[in-house]
Amino acid sequence: MKDKSTYVERSKKLNLEMPFEISIHPMGSQIGMPYRFPLHWHTYYEFEIYLAGHATEYINDKTIQKTKGSFSILTPSACHAVEMNEDTLLINIRLLESFFNGHNDIKNALELSGGMVFGSLDPKEFERIIYICQILREECAQKSTLSETDKYLILYVVRKLLDGGVDPILKKNTDKLFFDILYYINHNFTGKITVEDTAKRFGFTCNYFGKKFYKRLGVSFNDYINNMRLNYAYSLIVDNEQTIEEIANTCGFSSRTYFSTMFRKKFGFTPVEWQKKQKKKIE
Repeated sequence: MKDKSTYVERSKKLNLEMPFEISIHPMGSQIGMPYRFPLHWHTYYEFEIYLAGHATEYINDKTIQKTKGSFSILTPSACHAVEMNEDTLLINIRLLESFFNGHNDIKNALELSGGMVFGSLDPKEFERIIYICQILREECAQKSTLSETDKYLILYVVRKLLDGGVDPILKKNTDKLFFDILYYINHNFTGKITVEDTAKRFGFTCNYFGKKFYKRLGVSFNDYINNMRLNYAYSLIVDNEQTIEEIANTCGFSSRTYFSTMFRKKFGFTPVEWQKKQKKKIE
């Protein structure tokens, strides 16, 4: 059940006219047998609501157990894999970024989440949301565009899931420019991104920007970037056959030594030790 590939998952069905897609997973012959989605990224936002069974989801450096009522929201910056038991069933919603045009409160909350939101719905809320999802599946099956009613129902589901998974303290951060900065970082963290360049990009001096960033998130710019890179590296080592040096470069670290030092500081073991543990599991 261990796949060794990392890929970007795109949807041929999603477009500006119909930026929404909903389905039940697994489908067809996959029902009644264990199934695994290997490590991957999306070019869209993904919402998962578990209807039945048990699953294990690996999101960045987190391992999360899923049961009926559990949900996840994943932005394009989240790297994840899912292992489903034979009794697992879930609703999968895919939304292009364009869907959130005019709804910056939602987009901002998603970006502030660091790439992922997860939680569990209470039984009453769960039943209400599943009912709405069933309506959306039937309504949108043969459509090429979304009606205003469809949009309203989708936004209702998204907001309810966000309410159940986003820390209320984070919701108070409503400065649009701040979210624009986070959006830029979350989509460019594997590249050559520096505090100097980012400050200049958004019209600040480096010193002022660094202080404001720390005040908002309680962590320095460099630590925030390193944390995202290390989470990504953790996932890559689980599922990828790249060397440690190649993974360091992929994640944006220019030095293998620095990468190894930071990895051990965060996780308590070196990348090589973690890689050996994963290989033993496969064997």
